[in-house]
Amino acid sequence: RTTLFYFTVKEGNEQEAQDLLPRMAAVSRAEPGCIAYVFYQDRISPPDFVLLEQWRDGAIQMHFSNLQEVFGPPLPGSPSPLPAVFMDLCDSMRSGGYRLFA
Repeated sequence: RTTLFYFTVKEGNEQEAQDLLPRMAAVSRAEPGCIAYVFYQDRISPPDFVLLEQWRDGAIQMHFSNLQEVFGPPLPGSPSPLPAVFMDLCDSMRSGGYRLFA
């Protein structure tokens, strides 16, 4: 499973993102089933990021559980399983699942 997750960090939250994202990457890369977990920051627009993540089949649900265990629960009532500490940093986000094409 390959996902590209695009998000923009809220103005004023840049330092929190610089602290949190490397920790999230390290925790995620150590999980069984993780093939890739890499954050990219836009060179022209630094608040904009892309997360490339790849997981073996079935590993994504364990990933969300692990993120919540390490970084805390999701926002109350949120449909997203991502921890609130991450969601609070973001101004906007979107994601898409991809399959290998060529």
